[in-house]
Amino acid sequence: MSAPIEHEALVVAVEPGFAWVRPGPAQLCPACANSGRCGAVALNRLFAGQEEHFRVADPLGVQAGERVMVGVAAQAVLQAALWAYLLPLLALLGGALLGSRLWPIQPDLGGLCGAGVGLTLALFGLRWRSRELALRQSFEPVVVRRLDTSESGGISAPLFSCKAKQKDFQR
Repeated sequence: MSAPIEHEALVVAVEPGFAWVRPGPAQLCPACANSGRCGAVALNRLFAGQEEHFRVADPLGVQAGERVMVGVAAQAVLQAALWAYLLPLLALLGGALLGSRLWPIQPDLGGLCGAGVGLTLALFGLRWRSRELALRQSFEPVVVRRLDTSESGGISAPLFSCKAKQKDFQR
């Protein structure tokens, strides 16, 4: 079994067995961070102001305000990526080929319609499959370990400054 894919996060709220976390800043490779020409840098800057929170399994019993490392199985990420990218691509190409063969009078139009139908069917199939995969425990992110302040990569202070706001968030 391969090592989990990990990312630093800040715990913003807790509930029994689970923690709500805010991911730390995206880690860019040194070449991308220095050049400023990479698409990942542009996307990181675009979404940097938006705060996201995720519910993750918490076997360690962490507290709000702690910095933690959250992990998900690498095999689960690979499987999800294959479903998300390969299935629509194959359905698009297969639909285009089938459509052009079934409509020989105007194969270009048949291919275009077939590609649209194939992609639509793939997206509906992908939606069904994603719901099925979401129920598997291997696809669930989990708190792997607590981080010391020396290990922290620069997550800002806790999001909530009072208990009332934290309770509102947990709803």
